Amino acid sequence: MYDLIFRHPSGIALVRVSGKNVTFSTMNCGAFSLQPIDNIRLDIEGILKEFPDLKDKSAMEIRTEAIKRFKGYIEKMETEMEVVQYVVKDLSKHGYTLVNAKRPGFREDKRFPGA
Repeated sequence: MYDLIFRHPSGIALVRVSGKNVTFSTMNCGAFSLQPIDNIRLDIEGILKEFPDLKDKSAMEIRTEAIKRFKGYIEKMETEMEVVQYVVKDLSKHGYTLVNAKRPGFREDKRFPGA
């Protein structure tokens, strides 16, 4: 399991990767509340940049298909580290800066630039 803490102009975000399970959280009143991707708010414009083939669908269909594709992509990965590296790379494209990468019971992981 990895806890990845990112800084973004909109605030601090936590992503927990446990095997192929990825949960997301933003700080709310000083605490994190982890949620699966199904429960988070997604930017439709950002999705359309990544998947322009969805442009003729409704916002709900775009969101549903993006979540389906994300889960399918993660499922194809062989290791937890692949998932972690994908999340770090993908979020950095959207203005998120990795601040810390940590596994419970271990020191900060130095394999990630910026962490």
